[in-house]
Amino acid sequence: MNHKVKFILESTVEEIIGENKVESVRIKNVKTGAASSLSCQGVFIFIGIKPNTEFLKNRLKTDETGFIITDEQMQTSLKGIFACGDCRKKNLYQVITGCGEGATAAHSAHNYLLRAN
Repeated sequence: MNHKVKFILESTVEEIIGENKVESVRIKNVKTGAASSLSCQGVFIFIGIKPNTEFLKNRLKTDETGFIITDEQMQTSLKGIFACGDCRKKNLYQVITGCGEGATAAHSAHNYLLRAN
């Protein structure tokens, strides 16, 4: 284990503290309610990896956890419907990959519409 890494379990970040930059966070233990402060210079916020695709159930092909299955052109199982970003099944979930996929999906949708007319 890396000596620079400290795990703080069963806790939530209640506040990010700092004037013009991150200086610390206020942490609350969810079991005891105890509050503490942790000095830091940055915060990475992670909200989970559960796609909000329930409304597509039985309309588009998804994997067992709800991620939409697409091809490399972002085409879903339903012709003319494209998907991109973190609702799509893939290996890397980051803003930068979602942006590239958005461009690909827009290009693919444009080409689809040109062929349809």
